Amino acid sequence: MREAKNGTEETVTLVTYLRFLRARSHRLVRSEEQKTDHVVNGTFSHYNKFLLPQTFYSFGVACGSLITLASYNRFENNCHFDAVFVSVANFGTSVYAGFAIFSVMGFLALSMGVSVHDVAASGPGLAFVAYPEAILQMPLPQLWAVLFFFNLFTMGIGSQFAGVECVNSAIVYRWPWFRDRYWMSTAFTCSSCFVLGLPMCFSGGVYLFTILDWNTASWAILLVGAGECIAVAWTYGSRRALADLADMGMPHPPCVRLYWTAAWKYIVPVGSMATLIFVLVDWSPPSYREYRFPLMAETLGWLVGISTLVLFPIGVLWAWRKGYVSYL
Repeated sequence: MREAKNGTEETVTLVTYLRFLRARSHRLVRSEEQKTDHVVNGTFSHYNKFLLPQTFYSFGVACGSLITLASYNRFENNCHFDAVFVSVANFGTSVYAGFAIFSVMGFLALSMGVSVHDVAASGPGLAFVAYPEAILQMPLPQLWAVLFFFNLFTMGIGSQFAGVECVNSAIVYRWPWFRDRYWMSTAFTCSSCFVLGLPMCFSGGVYLFTILDWNTASWAILLVGAGECIAVAWTYGSRRALADLADMGMPHPPCVRLYWTAAWKYIVPVGSMATLIFVLVDWSPPSYREYRFPLMAETLGWLVGISTLVLFPIGVLWAWRKGYVSYL
């Protein structure tokens, strides 16, 4: 376990360094963007039905990464402070990044004589088509292009550390002999992800990416988030969870207890399920530009999305039969 912890500490150090480099390049690019005209012209009246799933991914909740990294903390670690700090830092970063993105989108929309919505669709087209087009109109476009794609590269690499560590920790906990061979677990995880990602690098990769993104990044994570809260607040019990926090040296007043109980039991599950219903009611078949996916591809996407959830009830039933769960 010591080797696993050392590997995590090295990962945190590298992620901190990458975050610093990304922030510097991001700030340089944004400062140049603000010199363009009409960067403040825009509207805030549009509501995106995928806002809540995007928030899940932005915060890293319901993905296992936060739980995995938190397992390396001290027993007396103040997780209340961590939750507030991560939320505030994520909110500030999102607002800061939003100025960088929408200043460019507003400039392009004005130059092309179209609305911001028509400049580029979300996804790869925004990062690899619309944004580079705006960079070409800046002075010294080669310099800003290098800074932008360096920022994009460090952001992509940095976002993978927590996910890889999540898989590695699951492997180590399941097969403890990997603790002394942690590099083997890391090599296996990275190699597997590399091989699985190769099909998306070919000519038809954007279609595979679209069908997976359409079904996994929109509704599946809502069920995972609701399931986690139901498991903690209803199956394990919110009173037990709050008592565990008190045992960790975090006594909380009644107002805090009321907030966490309401959030775990009602706010998050009800909000997630309501958003899921809204997404499904307003559901449209997956498409890429003018291409409409056939029924077989759409069915494959649904199966992939469901596959991320099927182990949830199977794992609960298996743990209950083995006697690992005594409070069901």
